[in-house]
Amino acid sequence: MNKQTPKAKPLGRCPFCYKKIRATILVKNKFRRDMCKCPNCGKIIYVCRNFVCKNYAAGGKYYDFELCPRCAAFILIFLEAIG
Repeated sequence: MNKQTPKAKPLGRCPFCYKKIRATILVKNKFRRDMCKCPNCGKIIYVCRNFVCKNYAAGGKYYDFELCPRCAAFILIFLEAIG
């Protein structure tokens, strides 16, 4: 990372420990989401794909979630309501 690249992401909620954290960037990407680490529980996390949300989505060994738990629940409730 160069001098202008921040070492941490904005304040958001971790999907594993549910604490408000400022995630540390592990791998910086230009076209994909940056791989981050929760400073509290140490799990791999990514910024939620919802552009108005600042929370984090869970990262996994084989699959990374696109949305944080809050946004995923909101979409399910919305789909059930129109459904």
